[in-house]
Amino acid sequence: MALVNVTFRNPVDDSMMTNAQVDDASTVAEVISNLVQHNFVPPAKQGQHYVLQIKGKAELSDDGATLRSGGATDSDVINVVLAQRGGTGNAC
Repeated sequence: MALVNVTFRNPVDDSMMTNAQVDDASTVAEVISNLVQHNFVPPAKQGQHYVLQIKGKAELSDDGATLRSGGATDSDVINVVLAQRGGTGNAC
């Protein structure tokens, strides 16, 4: 367990949350819950979920995946992307 300083980016409105200190053992579900609580992203609607994309490293789509499993380190930029669950791959 280690704290990392990262920047979260919301690609929809290009807003940034800089110098966010998070535990690298945090799961995708925990990170998203905190981002929703801080009004950085709206809650996902039914049939949608958030994916964390660590720039240049990994995409974390499993709610139980940790930032550590994606290789998150200090100064990483993490895109918070809204995706469709179980869709056909067609983007809306």
